[in-house]
Amino acid sequence: MWETGRAAAHLANDKKLAADFRDTHESEVAHLSDPDLLAAVTDARQRVLNLGIKDRNLRMRFVKLGVFGVPSFGRTRCSNR
Repeated sequence: MWETGRAAAHLANDKKLAADFRDTHESEVAHLSDPDLLAAVTDARQRVLNLGIKDRNLRMRFVKLGVFGVPSFGRTRCSNR
């Protein structure tokens, strides 16, 4: 029961965020179809949650990084080499 409600809330928030990105950052997301943009937002949000980032503003910055063009964000470890 709780998981269903949580999933519905995440989906609604992801859809709103994708629409906001489409309106306010049109050039950064122009290459993405609406379903691809929603998938990118959902993926980036999940990666941010997995990293344990609690601060709302910092979380949003990382979501933007994930959606706008840092394709390897959260997928590989950085190396100082």
